[in-house]
Amino acid sequence: MKLHNLFPTLVMEFDLSDEMPVKNLKELIDNNKSVQAYKHGKIEHGFSSHGCLNHILDESDFAPLKELFQTCVDQYSNNVGMGDLNIVQSWFNVYLQGGKIGAHRHEGSVCSAAFYPYCEDGSASLQFHSPLKPYRMNEIFEQETEYNTYFWKFPAKQNTLYLFPSWLEHETEINLTNERYVISFNTQRANEV
Repeated sequence: MKLHNLFPTLVMEFDLSDEMPVKNLKELIDNNKSVQAYKHGKIEHGFSSHGCLNHILDESDFAPLKELFQTCVDQYSNNVGMGDLNIVQSWFNVYLQGGKIGAHRHEGSVCSAAFYPYCEDGSASLQFHSPLKPYRMNEIFEQETEYNTYFWKFPAKQNTLYLFPSWLEHETEINLTNERYVISFNTQRANEV
């Protein structure tokens, strides 16, 4: 017998704990006045800098972090056989207790990211939705396996970066900890920037 995994979707996980070029990221985010955070319509019990004119990774204090992220994006791009991608937008979200964001995807981007500069143990997971669900209307499963699940969860872990295709719908569960910080970014092909 031989198993074939057809049309896999790549999600890459990077533990950047030993490579962090910037210390005290939580405090840097909290004290950065040029990137304003506000209540975001999609985030319950939290706030975001998404939509702010200034992008968090374009701030000088975050330049070494952006460079490290770009190295990870390059690895992702090489693994999927894609041309060069550049980080083009970045923002942070802070989820308080009870905070969550519903299912969404990142329009106009190739690869997107979630990086956790600060999260307490037990913070809400990042959950991905299978794009195959609408096509499996006649399949009835007696047990969940990796071949039929409609959701895949990745834990929020401090200093961990997840890269995934921007079309992959994702959300967070309700956060039960006090605070959960995430830096997100989008990418575009280098020749389109």
